[in-house]
Amino acid sequence: MTMPAGDAVGAVEPPRDFAGATTGIGGALCERRAELAALAELVEAAATAGAGGTVVVQGMPGIGKTVLADRLAALAGAAGMEVLVARGGVAESGAAFGVVRQLLAHRVGAAPAAEREALLGGAAGWGTDALGLTPADPGRDDAARRLGLYWLCAGLAERAPLLLVVDDAHWADPPSLEFLAYLAHRVCDLPVVLGVTARDAPATDALRRLAGAPRARVLRPAPLSEAAVAELMRRRGPAEPAPGEVADWYRLTGGNPLLVTELLAGGRPAARLEGWVATQLAALGQHARVLAEACSVLDDGASLALAAELAGLSGDDALGAAGELLTAALLAEAAPARFRHPLVREAVAATVPPARAMQLHRAAARCLARDGAEPGVVAHHLLAVPPLGDPAVPALLLDAARDAAAHGDVAAVRARVARALAEPPTPGQRAELLILDGRAAVAQGALTDAAAALREALTLATDLATRRTALRDLVGALLTGDRLAETATEIDGELAALAAADPEQALAVEAEILSASRHSIAVGVWRADRLRRFSGRLTGATAGERLLLANLGTQVALDGGSAEAAADLAARAAAGGALVGEQTADALAVYQVVWVLLQAERWAAAARLLDVAHEDAARRGSAVGFVLASLFRSYLDLMCGDLRAAEEHAGSALAAATTLPDPMFHVPAVVAGVLDVHRERGGLADAERLARGYPPAAALPDSTPYRLLLYGRGLLRLAAGRPVDALADLAEFDRREESCHVLATPGTPRHVALAHAHAAVGDRAEALRCARAATAAADAWGTGGARARALHAVAAAQPPGDAVGTLREALAVGPLVSDAGWIRHDLGVASARLGRRSEAGVELRAALDVAHRTGAGRLEEQARTRLVELGYRPRRAALTGADALTGAERRVAGLAAAGHGNREIAQALFVTRRTVETHLTSAYRKLGVRSRSGLAAALPEDRGA
Repeated sequence: MTMPAGDAVGAVEPPRDFAGATTGIGGALCERRAELAALAELVEAAATAGAGGTVVVQGMPGIGKTVLADRLAALAGAAGMEVLVARGGVAESGAAFGVVRQLLAHRVGAAPAAEREALLGGAAGWGTDALGLTPADPGRDDAARRLGLYWLCAGLAERAPLLLVVDDAHWADPPSLEFLAYLAHRVCDLPVVLGVTARDAPATDALRRLAGAPRARVLRPAPLSEAAVAELMRRRGPAEPAPGEVADWYRLTGGNPLLVTELLAGGRPAARLEGWVATQLAALGQHARVLAEACSVLDDGASLALAAELAGLSGDDALGAAGELLTAALLAEAAPARFRHPLVREAVAATVPPARAMQLHRAAARCLARDGAEPGVVAHHLLAVPPLGDPAVPALLLDAARDAAAHGDVAAVRARVARALAEPPTPGQRAELLILDGRAAVAQGALTDAAAALREALTLATDLATRRTALRDLVGALLTGDRLAETATEIDGELAALAAADPEQALAVEAEILSASRHSIAVGVWRADRLRRFSGRLTGATAGERLLLANLGTQVALDGGSAEAAADLAARAAAGGALVGEQTADALAVYQVVWVLLQAERWAAAARLLDVAHEDAARRGSAVGFVLASLFRSYLDLMCGDLRAAEEHAGSALAAATTLPDPMFHVPAVVAGVLDVHRERGGLADAERLARGYPPAAALPDSTPYRLLLYGRGLLRLAAGRPVDALADLAEFDRREESCHVLATPGTPRHVALAHAHAAVGDRAEALRCARAATAAADAWGTGGARARALHAVAAAQPPGDAVGTLREALAVGPLVSDAGWIRHDLGVASARLGRRSEAGVELRAALDVAHRTGAGRLEEQARTRLVELGYRPRRAALTGADALTGAERRVAGLAAAGHGNREIAQALFVTRRTVETHLTSAYRKLGVRSRSGLAAALPEDRGA
C-alpha cells in the first residue's frame, strides 16, 4: 500500500552533523505525521512569534530519534533559524560541559572579534570557562556557569531565532544535562527551540526535569506498523513482497525502523542487527576488523589516527581499512571515524572479546592522556580496565575525580575514587582521594561512608593543609548527619593536636568549623562554649580571627549582651569589607555580621557591607550571594522604614532563590522575609498563599531557616486576625530557641511577639510576663529600637489608661521608623477608648502619615479605618503613580530610569528579559508614561536604582 502523502516532509538536506537510519526511503518518513507536526509547530512559534519551547524525543534505540532530530534541524534551517548541534557519547560523558562545548564553543570561537565580545559581554562571560574559552575559574560555581550560558544563548537568539539540538542526550555529561534542564525552564522567554533525543531508560533527574519544563513536548515514536514495513519493502525494488514475507520481516524487526532499513539494505532478513554486523565484519579483511574494534571503544568522531594507533595500523593500512568499513555500511564517515548509528557501534563492540576490549581501553587511556584529553574521557577508559598496579593510573584518576568534583558530578567522583584506590595509590594520593570521596558521599547522603572516608584521610594526612581539610570536611559530614554532638570530644582532641603543631592553622580551622555549625541545633551549646573561650582574645588581624569575630558577635547578641559590644565585634569582623573578599558573598558569616549591625542599629555599616556583598555576587555570578544580600537588604529597608524598597529586594531574593539547584536551605528563610514585607505592605492574602505550602509548627524541621519561617508565619497570622494559630507558631519558635539556651534574640524578639499574641487571645497575665522579659533583654541590649518594641509589648498587656503612658514612653526612647507608626496607631486607639477623640485623631493621622511615607499599606488601611470610625475623612491610597508600583516594578523602573537596558536589568536581578519587559509595561501604565524616557521624571529621586 502507498503511505499517505501527509507523512512526508519536503526534501531538505539535514545537517551533516547527523548520520543515521531513516524511517523511509527517498526522504519520506513513514508514520511520523504527529511528530513532524509537533516539530513544525515549535519551529513556527519560535521563528515567527519569538516563543521558545522544548521537544524531547524518547524511545528505544533505532526507533528514529536521530531522524526526527535531522528533520527538526531541516525545518529550522528552512525557517531562517540558526542551527547548532551536538551529540552525547559514551566516552565523552565524563568530560564536564563536553556537550555544551560541542554545541556552542565553535560558534562563539569562530565569530568575528566584535561579535564574540558582544556575545560574551555581561553575565554571559560567566560561561566562558565551561566552553573552554578561558581557564577554569575555581571561584565560579556551576550555577554561575549555567546562568552565563543562558545569557550566551539569549545573545545568539537576539541575532536570529535559534535551534539547539542535542542527540543521544542519555550519554551527555551531567553538567551539560544540568544546563539543558536549566535552559528548558527558561526557553519560553526566548526565540529558542531546544531539541533533545534520548533513550527511554534509565532517565536521569536532569532529563526528567528537562522533559517536565514549561512548553516541553515529549514525543515517543511508535514502532512501524506491518503496513509501513510493507511500504518500505516495496520502495526497495520493483518486485512486490512475496506472500508471508512482510509478516516475517515485521516479526523479525518488531517494526524498528533502523532494523528494517539496515536489513533491507542487506537484501535479506536477520534475527538481530548484531548478527548482520557480525556477518559484515566476517567478510572484511583483518585490518578492517581490527580498526572496527578500535573505533568501537572510542566515541563517534574520534580521529582516524587515534583509532589506527590503537589498532596497530600504519596510516595507509588504516585508510584502506576505513574504506572497507564504509563500503560495508558500518561507518558513515572515516575521518573522523563515525559509525552509521550508535546501535552499529554497540553491535561491533559486542564482537570484541573482553580481554581485547580491556587492552584497547587501556591503550586509549594512555594515548588520550598523552594528547591532553579531558580527564573524564581518560577516566572512562580506565574504569573499563582492572587494577594492574600501574603507578600512573591513580594520578590520572585523581585528576579526573578533582574535575568531576569541580562540576558537582558526585557519582563520577565516587566511581573514579573507588577505581583509583584499587590500583593502589600512594599514601598522599590516597588521603586526597578519600577527602574527595567523603565530600561526594555527603552530597549523596551516604553519611556513614563519608565519615569513614574522612576519618581515614585524617589519619593518613601528613601535612597540615591536608589535615586541616580532612578535619573541616569531617565536621561538615557529621553536621549534615546531625552527629557532631556524638563526636564533639573527638573534634576537641583533633583541634588541640592541630593547635600544638600550628596555632594559627588551628584557629583558622576552628573558625571554619564554628561558622559551619552555626545552624546546627544539636551542637548549639558546644559551639557557644567554644566561642566564649575567644572572648577578649581576638583583634581581627587574620582571616581566621575575622571569621571567629563574626560568630562571636552573634553569640554575644544571643547571650543577652549589649549592642555596643556585639557591634564592635561585628565591625572588626567586617574589616571594611575584607570579610566578603575572604569568605565571598555566599558565606553565612557575612550575614551574621550584617544581622548584628542591623540589630545594633548601625545602618550605614550594614549598608556598606551589603554593597560589597552585592558587588561580589555580581562579579562572580553567584545566585546564592545575590539571594542572601538581597534578603538582608530587605531587612535593612524594612527597619529603616522603606517598605517599597524592602518589597523590591525581598521579591528579587525569592525569585532568584527558587532557581537555585538546592533551594530548600535558602527558600524558607527568604519566604520568612517576604512574609514580613507582605504583612506590612498590606498583602496579607499574598502572604497567606505563600505560607500555606508549609506544614503545622510541630512538623517543620528544626533548623534556623525554618525557625525564621515559624516566627514570620506567626506574626503574619497575628496580623491576619488568627491569634490562636499565631500563638502556636510563636510558642513553638520560643520552645526551640529555649532548647538551645538562646537568652535573647534582638533581630527576632520572640518575647515581644509572644506578648502581642497572648494579649490577642485575652491572656493579659502571660502577655505581661513576656513583655517584662522583653524589657529586660532590651535594657541589656541598649538600643532605642529594642526598648521601644518592648514597651509596645507592655502596652499591649495593659488597660487603655496605663497603655497611653507606656506608648508615649515608647515614642520617647527612639523607636525604629517601622515601629513608630504602629505605636502611634495603638496610642490613637487607646486614646479613643478613653474618649479622647481629638488626641486619638492626632495620633492616627500621624500613623497614617508614617504609613504613607514608608509604604506600610496595612498600617495605612487600619489607621484610615479608625479615623473613619471617629468621624474623620482621611485621604485614600494612591491607585496610580509611583506609590502604586509593586516592589518588582519599582526596582525595574528605577534601573531603567538610570539608563540600564533590559538585558542588563535582567542579569542584575537574576530574572529573564521577558520578566523585565512585563514589569516595565506595567510600570509605564501606572506612571502614565509611554517609554523609558519618561521614567526619570515620574519616579521620585529616592526611588531610583
